[in-house]
Amino acid sequence: MSEHDHAPPRRELNIRKPYFDLIVAGIKTVEVRVGYPSMRKIQPGQQLDFISRDQRLATRVLRMSEYASFEDMLEHEDRSPSVEISARTPTSCWQ
Repeated sequence: MSEHDHAPPRRELNIRKPYFDLIVAGIKTVEVRVGYPSMRKIQPGQQLDFISRDQRLATRVLRMSEYASFEDMLEHEDRSPSVEISARTPTSCWQ
């Protein structure tokens, strides 16, 4: 068995065009979503494809963080102007 036999499945996430463009440009490096059960299954190392209209961008998850509230996330995540963060609670955050 190879290590790819145990790799989590590739995921697709729809994203609005302005945010997609920021990810492509390397400006937006953190994605935040409501921590629904399906989002909580995303794992570091997993391939994640962002889709906007007819465009697709393949990325790989570097880390996952889960926070009890939006405020808690803001206390722990980079809040520099280059990072776009918006979400509802509970929050799953990955980079």
